Amino acid sequence: MLFRTTGMKAVVKTTVTTENLLKNFVITTAMVIVAALSAGCAQLEQVGKALDESNRKGNVERFERQEDMVMARAFYMLNANRDEQLVPTLQSANYEFGKRASWSTTIFRKVVDREANIVFATTAARKVNADIMDDPASKLYIATAHRRGNKVVLYKSRMAAAINDQFNALHKFEPDANTRQWFDITGALIEYSPDGQIVSVMTKSRQLIATMGVSVYDYVHVRYGRDIIRNIENALPNSLFSETRIREIRLTASTRG
Repeated sequence: MLFRTTGMKAVVKTTVTTENLLKNFVITTAMVIVAALSAGCAQLEQVGKALDESNRKGNVERFERQEDMVMARAFYMLNANRDEQLVPTLQSANYEFGKRASWSTTIFRKVVDREANIVFATTAARKVNADIMDDPASKLYIATAHRRGNKVVLYKSRMAAAINDQFNALHKFEPDANTRQWFDITGALIEYSPDGQIVSVMTKSRQLIATMGVSVYDYVHVRYGRDIIRNIENALPNSLFSETRIREIRLTASTRG
């Protein structure tokens, strides 16, 4: 700036240069970008909040549509924020949510994590106790059935394979050349009402996935609801029930959830 003094007044005379114009342009542009980013962040935050609220509403609707609310509540619940959450017993056993529907709840946990060799991974998986009676999920299942006055019968693995065979998309990963599936790794549990009607079924399965190392997952499937149970009953021959029946499970300290 150049200053010229006339009497008692100071007259300011501005010299406009390319440097000043560029500086003003940069400052103005920066202010516009900051304002746009601020507005964009606010909009993104609003979108995020709307999505969270939509998800929570979906959680509530899915939970309320469960065809067997008593059994569903034995495995998971909605917390204060309306987020789905497995019960503490299953969280402690490292279970996660699998696929869910109004007539089923599936949970899974990783039992072998990115083993470098598929033979070693398969061997390691075999060492993991897959017995349905030793699974913490089975204790919840048995205790819930007994609390509502029903009984639970244990069947051989052939029954589990037959039940699992009635359903598609049981696992986290779609079956392909990189996966292997086992549907008869252990027996099946079936809940009966006092009049002998099937109320629910529980089975397990296992999946191996070979990508970036070999991992193995164990799954627990609990299925309930009138229509799905009728479908199972109609699909399985009566002889299978008699041939694979092992025993009725009594509620004891070891089976109490």
